[in-house]
Amino acid sequence: MRSIGADEVVDYTREDVADRGRRYDVIVDTAGNRTLSHLRRALTPKGTLVLVGGEASDGRWLQGFDRQLRAFLLSPFIGARLVPLVAPESAANLDVLRELIEAGEVTLVITI
Repeated sequence: MRSIGADEVVDYTREDVADRGRRYDVIVDTAGNRTLSHLRRALTPKGTLVLVGGEASDGRWLQGFDRQLRAFLLSPFIGARLVPLVAPESAANLDVLRELIEAGEVTLVITI
């Protein structure tokens, strides 16, 4: 993430972003294992929380996307922006992504 411009990167398996005593303008949550209120504690008052995908489903009817729905509904009423980032899986979306990568407009960072 640093190689594509992130000022700071937090490994959620090693530490908790909300317990660091710092505030962030943007948090991109790809893990889905923290509550919205927990993550909001680490945001600046006008910060942005981006939620990528849904948390693991336990059979609920929203298939794990209830967190994104809560973020969408809550966002207009708080200072921070909560942005659910969900895209339907489709061949057309993958084609667009491939074209962006081939044009050099998207940088891939893959680590293991």
